Amino acid sequence: MKIIDGKKIAKEILKDLKKKIQKLKYSPTLSLILIGKEFPSKVYFSLIEKKAKKVGVKILKFVFSKKISEERVLKVIERANKNKKINGILIFFPLPKNFNPKKIIQAVSPKKDVDRFHPKNISLLREKDFRILPPFCHAILKMLEIPKRSLKGKKILCLVNSKLFGEVLTYLLNNIKKAKSKYVFCKEINEEKIKKEIKKADILITSCGREKMINGEIVKTKSIILDGGFSKKGKGDVDVESVSKKVSFLSKVPGGVGEVTTAFLLENVYLLTLYQHFFTLNKKILIPKKEKSFFLVLEGLDGSGHTTQANLLKEYLEKKGFSVFLTKEPTDTSSVSQKIKHILSKKIKISPLKLQKLFAKDRQEHLKKEIIPALKKGKIVICDRYFFSSFAYGGAEGVSFEKIFKLNKDFLYPDLTFILNVSPKVCLKRIDERGKPKTLFEKQRKLQKVWRVYQTLPREFEGVRIINGEGTKKEVFFRIKNILLFYL
Repeated sequence: MKIIDGKKIAKEILKDLKKKIQKLKYSPTLSLILIGKEFPSKVYFSLIEKKAKKVGVKILKFVFSKKISEERVLKVIERANKNKKINGILIFFPLPKNFNPKKIIQAVSPKKDVDRFHPKNISLLREKDFRILPPFCHAILKMLEIPKRSLKGKKILCLVNSKLFGEVLTYLLNNIKKAKSKYVFCKEINEEKIKKEIKKADILITSCGREKMINGEIVKTKSIILDGGFSKKGKGDVDVESVSKKVSFLSKVPGGVGEVTTAFLLENVYLLTLYQHFFTLNKKILIPKKEKSFFLVLEGLDGSGHTTQANLLKEYLEKKGFSVFLTKEPTDTSSVSQKIKHILSKKIKISPLKLQKLFAKDRQEHLKKEIIPALKKGKIVICDRYFFSSFAYGGAEGVSFEKIFKLNKDFLYPDLTFILNVSPKVCLKRIDERGKPKTLFEKQRKLQKVWRVYQTLPREFEGVRIINGEGTKKEVFFRIKNILLFYL
């Protein structure tokens, strides 16, 4: 049996995190709210404090007795939500029995929710936005990389105390790792059908807090066990001696899942700080962000309706009271914009790589003169096409991903990008209905190549969403709007 060393994994995460925070030149702050003296919560609290100090995360503590009223705790959460110096909020569970857990979870601002169980953040996960994951789940995904085995199709059983937690963990395992996972409740462990499920599991994940509930008699030979439980005596769920000669990999308690969970929790504080206060250039160079500024990009094939949707969004957001700057690429104002127009209208011939260099030059001027100044004023910038078009259209013309990336690597990264999914056939029909001459790329075979590249972009870049662009303008608008509102 090999041990999956959580301390070693966490050490690497925290080492990298410390460097990132030092470059940030801003101290992220995490508010910890602990009610009562549950032993597991107190240990986790202390571990977070200790690790936070090492990486440069400030801790603001609120420790209450079980006698405190729910109303008072809600007021503390409300103040933390409004405090701009606080970047993350963590509530320790379990709560006193007279508290409503759902009410407490929902009281935390989704933009400061480090645990990621606020309904809005759960919705983002279900929309496959995996930029910030629940720390425990992230720890499990990371630790399952150690055995260096594909998880595709593997049977994973999760023993949990909470339905919500079980649903989120299995969803991430199935969607990110392509496993076949399911969850059962810890209280069902003694049922024969559950024991049979455990015996069939290639991977067993526990988070029950019940000492030695898992032994060698009920686990599968050569299976992997991640013990995420922590009892009132500081022990895990697994009888280590009993399973040691039967399983292939095991994470022990202490020094296992809890260590990695803490590291990812602190990383979430950093990420939330980043999204609250900065725009990134290639995720390295940072530009301060105003409170309401947001950079949104709309992409898609010619004829997909991205321009129409950009205009509809501008109109909608302005009615909601937001200050919006609508722009497009290629621009009409840069030193190379006229040359780009002549190339696209087939008046001038040029190599695909040289065309991409012109787009990059246009984009550089666009950012400097229009996009960044608008963001600094606290505006929502809606950009109709951006560097994703370079990857899609340039890639379809044979320019390598690496060369396009090199041209665009230092450009501002959007908060959110929608790529409208409309078939090339439908796009060309819409283009024909305009009655205007077709541009360089407006042929079905070329558009099919372009779309194949577009489909790969969500895997390469964070915050890129492919959305169904077919249907009426209103139907497409509602799809986009409903997702966008989670971010604003």
